[in-house]
Parts: sequence; C-alpha cells; structure tokens
Amino acid sequence: MGEIMKGIQKQIMNKDPFPIDKLVIAKGTEYNGTKLTEAITLSASNPKDLVEIKRLMGLEKFPTHAASGMCYSFVNFMNQKANGIEMRSFQQWYIDNVKDGRIGYGETQGGSKGVFEGTSNISPLLSDYGGNQSTTMIASDGVSYGTLKQPLIMESQDVAKVKVAAEQLKKSTAKTALLHIDTGKNGPAGDHHILIIRNDVTGKWETVDHNSEDPRRRGSDPFDEKSPNNLLKEIRRITYVD
Repeated sequence: MGEIMKGIQKQIMNKDPFPIDKLVIAKGTEYNGTKLTEAITLSASNPKDLVEIKRLMGLEKFPTHAASGMCYSFVNFMNQKANGIEMRSFQQWYIDNVKDGRIGYGETQGGSKGVFEGTSNISPLLSDYGGNQSTTMIASDGVSYGTLKQPLIMESQDVAKVKVAAEQLKKSTAKTALLHIDTGKNGPAGDHHILIIRNDVTGKWETVDHNSEDPRRRGSDPFDEKSPNNLLKEIRRITYVD
C-alpha cells in the first residue's frame, strides 16, 4: 500500500497545473500546534494555502502514513470496484475525493498524520445506511447494484454473534465483503478494516489485507474455527452487498 501511495504522491506533485485545488484538515487533528474543534479548508486559490497544500501532500512520510490510515477508504473503494459501482482507477478515485473534500488531512488513533482521513461520505453514489438495516444501493445513474447489508455491528468480542453473521454472509450471493477487526494492539489504534473475497473454486472466504503480511490477514479463512488463523475473536463488523 505504501508503494501505491508513493506513486500517487509522485503523480500529484509532478503534475502541472497542480491538481489539488483544496484540502480539508479534519476536525480533531493536531494542526499547527492546535487540536482543531472544527474542520478547516485550505484553498489553492490562496497562495499561502497552496504552499501549505503542497507541503502536506509532499511530506516524506506521506506514503507510509497514508498506507496506515487509508484502510477504511481503500477497502470501500475495492468493494465498490468489485461490485461494478466504481469505474475509476484508485489513483483517480483518491485524487477526485481529495479535491471534493471527501478525503482530507487527518490523524489516526495510532498517531500517523497524512491525507487519508474520511472527511465526508466517500461513497456519494450510494444511499446511506446505518445500524443493522439493509439498504438498497441506488447509484446516481439510477441503477440498483444490490443491497448493502451489515449483519454484525458490535464493540466487543462475541464469537457466537460473528458465527451467525458469517453464516448469513455465506448464504448470500456476495463475492466480496468488508471486515472491521480489532487487532488487540494499542487500544482503539488497533482497529483495522480489511477486504475478504469468496474463492470461486473452494467457495471459502479469504482475507485480503492491503497492509499486512500476517497469514491470518492474508489468504486465510477468517471464519474457520478449526484454523489457528481465523479472526472470529477479532471481528467487530461485517458489511457486504447482496
């Protein structure tokens, strides 16, 4: 993921004219020695703001920090891509969302800072959803892409509930899904989002973590209780399209 973000950074910084015309600094971010109580927007039409936008986009640690904070945005992009909702490349999607104020400069709970924070709805083509409700996804072109479902939303460990939700997912027609997991490290800073895909040959679900080589999060069945690589204790939320 770091290499992907490094490539995006290079594309942005080398483009003339500079492609980012505004940048949102997220609420709650430590910025210029102050924790922001409200989000602020830097505008490239202001020369001083343009210099600051270029500074933040050009930081040496931009790729590594963005890789650690982009998990929610990235897995949502991949899920939309897999379901035929999103047609853009990830590079173009990222740049467009920064320009639209949907992704801005923020700070992870682990302390990484960069342009990765979801500062607005990153899925504007889709209808909103909440709780355990199922919502039909209607894109701006009027096409229904299925139903967005969240059979599991919880704050603490409950393997029994994860198993019930996993069975619902297995019986669906979904080929991809999102997992919100608690890695057990650094309190809230250990929260992470990963994509899982259904293997067309075996029918089993496999983890596809964009930012980890951990075998539990790269290529293993997260729901297989017989496997030492399952994530039954870590899963807190399951989201998919059916």
